Amino acid sequence: MTSREKLQKALDHQAGPIPLDLGGTGVTGIHVMAIRNLRLHYGLENVQTLMRCGETPDAGFH
Repeated sequence: MTSREKLQKALDHQAGPIPLDLGGTGVTGIHVMAIRNLRLHYGLENVQTLMRCGETPDAGFH
C-alpha cells in the first residue's frame, strides 16, 4: 500500500495502517528522547551520533 493510499484510507475513516509523519517537514517531528528510545528499542544507531538536538535532518548534508 502506498503512502497516498494509507492517507486516503485514514481520511475516509477506513481500517488500515495509520499514516505517520516524523519530520517530513519543518513543522512536524518527534521529541528527541522519543526517537532515541525508539532507535534503542529497534537496535538502530543512537540518534545522538546522527544529529544534534535542534538540527534539522538535512543539516550538514549539503
